[in-house]
Parts: sequence; structure tokens; C-alpha cells
Amino acid sequence: MLCSETPNKQRLDKRLCERIETDLEICYSDGKRFYIENLIDISEGGILVTGSKNLDEGTRLIITIPLDPPIKIIGSCRWTQKKGIKHIIGIQFADCTRKQQDRIRELISSILWDPV
Repeated sequence: MLCSETPNKQRLDKRLCERIETDLEICYSDGKRFYIENLIDISEGGILVTGSKNLDEGTRLIITIPLDPPIKIIGSCRWTQKKGIKHIIGIQFADCTRKQQDRIRELISSILWDPV
């Protein structure tokens, strides 16, 4: 299942894309502020982030995964949950190009195959 290719454009169900745990640092902006946070996991459909600020559901985000070259992608906040002083934020990718989809797949493959 690719980024936003879901049957009838329905909400992406987390079970449709395998989630891969990681501890990468990412950057995102809601158009007002810029945040540097940690990824909890990534899939072809989105990311789970530990955030310092609560986001409203539906907030549009510009996400940058600092690789060489960086992956820049649009996403939206699907849900948040407070956990201690942090927030767990579910972000769904939106409007992905084929190149962005390929880069996300490459990143996931590198996480899976990177020797410990």
C-alpha cells in the first residue's frame, strides 16, 4: 500500500502498512513553528513521532527526514496522545510523489537491513 493510495480514498488503516521501529530525528513545521523530534516508527503510510507540543487533528505538516538528500513530504496529524510531558503523534503522509514513495521505501529497507 503506497502513501495515500487507499481504497476509495478512505482513511489509511495502520494495519495496511507494516510499521518499522526507529529512533531517527526528524524536522517538521506546522507553518507557524519548526520542530525537531524523534521518530518512534515509520511505514509507507506515515510516521509516529514523540513530540513536545500537542497538534490538532488534521494539522497539515511539512516533514523533513534529514538524509542525504533529505526526504521532504507533506503529512497531516491523524491523532495525538499525551504521555508524561510528551505527546505521541500519528502523522499520515499525503500527496506523495512516486519519488517520495521510493525514498520512504529505501529508508525502511535500510532500517530493516542495517546491521546492529
